Parts: sequence; C-alpha cells; structure tokens
Amino acid sequence: MESHRTAQSQGFFEPSTFRKGSRANPSTIIDGLKIIADAWFGDKHIVKYENGTIRLKIDGKEVTNAIEVLRMIAAEISVPLLNGNGGRKNTRQLGSDIISALGRDRDLKDGSD
Repeated sequence: MESHRTAQSQGFFEPSTFRKGSRANPSTIIDGLKIIADAWFGDKHIVKYENGTIRLKIDGKEVTNAIEVLRMIAAEISVPLLNGNGGRKNTRQLGSDIISALGRDRDLKDGSD
C-alpha cells in the first residue's frame, strides 16, 4: 500500500509560508498589482485589483470580511445580490457590480453639470 504524501511533506512548501486551511496575507497578494477600478460610498472605499480581488476600507481601515458590508451597500443602491444562476454573488462579483453602479451614478452626475 502506497502512503499518501502531501505537497508539504514532499518539501514543496516552506512550513513558515504554508498552513493547512489558512489564507495568504492579503497585503502580500496585492503588492505590485494595479488598481483597475474603485469607488467611494460615503466613508467606504471599494477597490478592484487586476486579478479581480476586491478590498474594502472604511475610514481608511481594511475590512476583513467585506462581503457583509458590500451586501448592505448593494441593498442601498439597488444592486442585485444574486448572480445569473440564482446563487448569492461572491465578493468579487458583488464588489465589481457595486463599483460599476457607483461609477455610472458618478458619470450621470458629471454629465448633468
């Protein structure tokens, strides 16, 4: 019987950088990526990076579980919470849709002057 070996046991991951069930530090992932879109909603800043990651800051402080705040914003600006398959939108989908909606609103306001 062949023993099951994980990538970690084979030395593919350094113990200090890989922990089962953990996520990478968001700052590490974002360093060096370009911001491709962003929007403000009151004191909330929603940022979309080139890899699709959405980050949310409130009063300059990063929100670790952005989806709950994004759902509140979506409800206030009438952005649907469900995707085309009828399931809940994930953070990337919802954040992107909110940025688009807020951008359209800003464009309309800019064009009316």
